[in-house]
Amino acid sequence: MKRKMAVLAIAVMAAFPLNAFAGCPTINGPYACCGYFYYTYVFDTSCAGTTGNVSAATEYCDFYNPTPAKQFGTGSSSATYSYTVGTSDPIVDSNNWEVDLRYVEWSDPNTSVYNTLSATVSVTHGSTTSNMFLSINGTTSQNCTTPYAIFSAVAGDTITVTVNTTIYNSNVTAHVGAPMLFNSTRI
Repeated sequence: MKRKMAVLAIAVMAAFPLNAFAGCPTINGPYACCGYFYYTYVFDTSCAGTTGNVSAATEYCDFYNPTPAKQFGTGSSSATYSYTVGTSDPIVDSNNWEVDLRYVEWSDPNTSVYNTLSATVSVTHGSTTSNMFLSINGTTSQNCTTPYAIFSAVAGDTITVTVNTTIYNSNVTAHVGAPMLFNSTRI
């Protein structure tokens, strides 16, 4: 009887893998909307490796859904999110990945060129790494912007999103939410 229950339990877990995509990021979907079929890969701010003066923050860009973020203080700091695409992870189009930073809040009342904010996404395939810059103007005030980049990735590739800041003035506000990846195709 125990053997039958064990076999049944394994069969149910194989048919309905509740945590098949457990870990960081959390994979959600599939979704279909607006002519697209897609999955989301959502990072949590706790997944970030940080250097320098980085702490937890909350952004209120979406009134009904406050967003966890990283706050960057004075000095040179970074937050890095990395993910290796698994062989069983859903990929609907390897040439249509998008990364968004949800959200960026940047205010520099000094308008100093020495206070900077930048972000990159790197995709490592074997021994080759491609880098793309996310469009962030780190010397102009930004409130609740969502910079993004489009790239390609296949199973086994490592996707790394890095946010870098250099802040000399303590009155600068720099909050950046965790990245969200989308993998989509047109329906």
